[in-house]
Amino acid sequence: AQGDRNAAVVLAGSPTNLVALIALPDGRAWVTRKASVLAIAGGRFDGGMPDPLVRAYITGLRKLLADWPGPIVMAGTELNEALPFPGASVRAGFTWAPNHPVVDAYRAFRPGPYDAPSRALAAMLHATSPDERYFDLSEPGRITVTDDGRTRFTASSTGMHHYLIVNPDRKERVLQAYEQLVTAEPPPRAGRG
Repeated sequence: AQGDRNAAVVLAGSPTNLVALIALPDGRAWVTRKASVLAIAGGRFDGGMPDPLVRAYITGLRKLLADWPGPIVMAGTELNEALPFPGASVRAGFTWAPNHPVVDAYRAFRPGPYDAPSRALAAMLHATSPDERYFDLSEPGRITVTDDGRTRFTASSTGMHHYLIVNPDRKERVLQAYEQLVTAEPPPRAGRG
């Protein structure tokens, strides 16, 4: 029902369902027609240790990266380190809700206060607002997964893969966008008075 190229797909876990989608008889055609980008919260592009998420899903991510028929942008682990979600915002940003699942998840992850991993937010922010240029993009290329779970980027002018790069000049703007997205109070339900 939505217009073509109006969908942004964000993956922050197992690639199983997306691999199954593109294996359907019309799956690749649907993705090509509807999805403007697949943003994956995963990988690592600064030469550090392999991303545990990628190591857990090597086979599935290899297949997804090889078979996805549209553009892919990955938000690597280095974004967690360069732009962590400010823990102080969790305490201050949800005063409007006595119980909130984000606060519960934050507390369950580990004792606070702490700055939280943010690459899923980075992937979502880029996927939904690419024209805002919160991040720089790598040059085009191809991302593959090695046997030990590392993500390898090979530049290519015909490649459809990119990874996000932190621009230090935009750090505060990105953190403000994270806070606004995560702590936004939903509008009142229609029909309630």
